Amino acid sequence: MRLLRALAEESTPVGRATATGLSPSTAASALQALLAKTGAANTTQLVVLAHSWKLLPTKQDHRGCPRASR
Repeated sequence: MRLLRALAEESTPVGRATATGLSPSTAASALQALLAKTGAANTTQLVVLAHSWKLLPTKQDHRGCPRASR
């Protein structure tokens, strides 16, 4: 879940690794394993799938949340 959230929120491999608490090489390996396991072609498709599976919050989930506008 941390990796999925990092993929949705971070734009760089180092940012993703930092967000997950993993080293960059471990995060890259975990990403490749997750792509293979889900059958996603790339990180964009993986994030879209995660949203459709309701594993990641949508914009509607953030309504009324005080942090949503930050």
